Amino acid sequence: MSLLPSPFGLQNTGAICYLNSLIQALVSCPVFCTTIVKQSGGKTEICEEFHHFISDIFTKDDDRTKKNITQFSRRLSIELNKHIMRNTKKSFTGQQCASEALRHLIDAIDPKSNCGIKDLFTSRWKCVLDCDKCKHPSEVFDTTTM
Repeated sequence: MSLLPSPFGLQNTGAICYLNSLIQALVSCPVFCTTIVKQSGGKTEICEEFHHFISDIFTKDDDRTKKNITQFSRRLSIELNKHIMRNTKKSFTGQQCASEALRHLIDAIDPKSNCGIKDLFTSRWKCVLDCDKCKHPSEVFDTTTM
């Protein structure tokens, strides 16, 4: 697999440009692509969709790739909305925020945190506080997932 696929466009099937930009950013991240492609067994439907999509864009079959690319964002938006409806009882239709979509997408791909996708979007912050009286430093770690 080459580091990055050739540039490609995604079909906007109605108010999903936020999702298309998110897809393009994720597919441009070699670690994300490698992690998705290496997954075996127990994949969620959205993880399966990404796996096939990533495999397609790295192949040299331009006709098949173009056909799958134009269908992918629509299928992904449908599957992502189903996931959100099941887990939050809210609809995710219409124009949305890309960072909110990323949070839902990460959860849909890796709901049990066992395939490493959430780890790619998790940061750990170290905070050191000094006591005003004794000046003793106290360390606190905070973990945040996108």
